[in-house]
Amino acid sequence: MRAFKSSVLAAMLGLVVAACSQNQALLTLESVPTKATVEVTLEQVSAAIIEAGAGRGWSMTEVEPGLIRGEILVRGKHKVAVNIPFTTTTFSILYLSSENMNYQLRDGEPRIHPKYNSWIKNLERDIQNRIKLL
Repeated sequence: MRAFKSSVLAAMLGLVVAACSQNQALLTLESVPTKATVEVTLEQVSAAIIEAGAGRGWSMTEVEPGLIRGEILVRGKHKVAVNIPFTTTTFSILYLSSENMNYQLRDGEPRIHPKYNSWIKNLERDIQNRIKLL
């Protein structure tokens, strides 16, 4: 019985270690140049960001001119919030907070579930596509 308990404990510890090791470095996009083909206004960039986020299920709120907060809740339990500061020529997507995304600092480096990075890359691509349509 003791050997069984040790085996179960070792298996559980292995699963925890495996789950933690799958986290990736947190993707931060700063001052990404927009791919606008014409001169655009701050209002047009704001609308493009809001539309891009909404298309992916993000709730986008304009905090002030040049700053949008995006939040997404996936399957009712994975929550992410980002700040999106922007100008007429650049935008950034900056991590603000998360729930159930395994966020942690490891050796001073922020790490998170790989899905976060995927969601951020998709959001960036959709923002760029919306801005190109202006």
